[in-house]
Amino acid sequence: MSITDFRGEYRWLSNFEESPIHIINPFLGNELKALTVEHAYQAYKTRDLNERDWVLSSKTPGVARKRGQKVALRDDWDNLRIMYMRACVEAKFKQNPELAKKLLDTKNHHLMEGSDGWGDKFWGVCKGDGLNHLGRILMDVREKLRTDCFS
Repeated sequence: MSITDFRGEYRWLSNFEESPIHIINPFLGNELKALTVEHAYQAYKTRDLNERDWVLSSKTPGVARKRGQKVALRDDWDNLRIMYMRACVEAKFKQNPELAKKLLDTKNHHLMEGSDGWGDKFWGVCKGDGLNHLGRILMDVREKLRTDCFS
């Protein structure tokens, strides 16, 4: 079975789901607190701390996403974006036990971020085409939860 839509019954898989996280950046040691994965991910796009705070102060994940598209993008972002997404998603499930249980309850279902509405072929799949990095990260996190490999 596949879960191909992170809305409705599976909205909790979405980066827009309210699930407060607290991350200590392993490279810089600074901390980041965010209302959602989307807030954190968008904030990590910039090195400018004022812009980062501006993104984090967004009332909704949709606003955070729009603000994240306006920040001064760090020059190494393309090389780091998967790592930062993974850190944010891991924090979501490590720090929100009820969501971790739900993720484990998906058993071995294939997780795919269906993005037909917005055309994201990097994090999801649009009209059958895409890399599905978010879905793959979620499945990796699920496996880590199973084997209790979170540090």
